[in-house]
Amino acid sequence: MRMPADRNGRLTPRQARFVEAYLAHGADGAAAVRALGFKGQRAANVAWGLKRSLKVMAEIERRQGELARCAQLCLEERLEILAEIARDGSQAAGDRIRAIAELNKLEGSYAPIRSQTDIRQDGRLPLFEAIKRLLAQSEGRGRIGARCGLGDGL
Repeated sequence: MRMPADRNGRLTPRQARFVEAYLAHGADGAAAVRALGFKGQRAANVAWGLKRSLKVMAEIERRQGELARCAQLCLEERLEILAEIARDGSQAAGDRIRAIAELNKLEGSYAPIRSQTDIRQDGRLPLFEAIKRLLAQSEGRGRIGARCGLGDGL
């Protein structure tokens, strides 16, 4: 049995309940229809029919857009409040540091960057490489420690 569409272009009560349930159940049409009391194959058929309605889908998209804008606004408000705390010199240092840490997390600056570090800065060799070269050079010329004034040497 089909419900007639509202002549004013609005959703019927059934369609409006479906939109609410659809959004509440994470865009799962079958779960939304089951929440409205339908069972089994009938639930699947009703969900399919309601999701085919252009008015229903337009309302779902409109409501999802509102929710996304609200979430974005909430995020912007949180960022603004944390930034105010971080800049406020009258706040305790610990509070300011925590606000900065939260800002970093929210903005994605918190994740550690993984990289392989090459400690060859300014043309210097890593310690292990330097020791290997010293040992190679010292063969046949005496012991390293003795040359450096460290007693008997290594």
